[in-house]
Amino acid sequence: MPLCHLTRAWMNTSGIHYIVVHLDAHSSDNRLVEANILASRVTALTAAGETVVVMGDMNTLSPRDQEWHREEKLVEFLQDERVRALLAWFTPRRVP
Repeated sequence: MPLCHLTRAWMNTSGIHYIVVHLDAHSSDNRLVEANILASRVTALTAAGETVVVMGDMNTLSPRDQEWHREEKLVEFLQDERVRALLAWFTPRRVP
C-alpha cells in the first residue's frame, strides 16, 4: 500500500517533516500495514538526521478507555445493524 493512501498531508517546513495521517478505521490488519509503512518512512527520515512530527487520526481504541467503552455500551452500539449499515455506506470502496 503506498503511503499516499494513509497520508492526508506531508510538508517540510523549517526543516521539520510534518506528516498528518488517517489510518484505516475499519480494519486493524490494514492499520498495522499502514503503521508499518509509516514507521519505515519515519525511520528512514530520522536515520538521515531529519526531524519528523507524525499526527492525525490513528483510529485505535485504548485499553485505558475500557471502562468508558463498557459504560457507554460502545460494542453494542457498533454491532447494531443500523450503525453497521451506516458505516458500510461510508466505507470507501477500492476500485481494482
